Amino acid sequence: MRDPVYLTGSCNIDPASSWLFMTLPSAYSAILGGGKSRRFGRDKALMSLDGQRIIDLLLGTLGGLFSQIFFISNVRDKFHGVDITTVADEIPNQGPLGGIYTALGAGNGEYCFVTACDTPFLSRDVIQALWEEIEGEDIVVPQSQGMIEPLIGFYARRCRDDIATALRKGQRQIRSFWVDRDVRLVNLDDRFSPEYLQKAFWNINTAADYTIARKWFQEQYA
Repeated sequence: MRDPVYLTGSCNIDPASSWLFMTLPSAYSAILGGGKSRRFGRDKALMSLDGQRIIDLLLGTLGGLFSQIFFISNVRDKFHGVDITTVADEIPNQGPLGGIYTALGAGNGEYCFVTACDTPFLSRDVIQALWEEIEGEDIVVPQSQGMIEPLIGFYARRCRDDIATALRKGQRQIRSFWVDRDVRLVNLDDRFSPEYLQKAFWNINTAADYTIARKWFQEQYA
């Protein structure tokens, strides 16, 4: 793996800005349906925040950037009234890495932007910031406060064979196949506030996480 590129600088992006986003060329998106939600106790893909389903919030974010959006899951026809194509895991029960493997074979484009189904505050600004830093790398993911977010980022479709090899070896950690790939870690700390990034990367694994998400959602739309 090439030494990661840590991007810093004076570029300031206003997270509250509402400028027009153009559809990203040569890229599509996939929402990973998640596992059995043992810690949370119910299907995270069907959760709602004050009556708004998280899947709808995500589609509202991704729909302005990608012409193709897929939902990767073992369960077809999970959603009602949602215009999204569900793709069954090609290799079931392999966790998020198996979901990424399926996602990379689902659409058209050099890159697939992936995110988990339980990230209600993911923003177009963050996605756009990542896309603007792609210079042919295989993997482009964000980093904040020293933490890498491998489940939010762009993966080149050419990674698919290496992921298959990793899964055959029983390696299910997302970063298990990064060793031979060109990876760029995009440091977003100089572009967004810590509070903004905390929300953007927030995922709901427990009831406590859900309670915090509801509080933030209520504050945002109060």
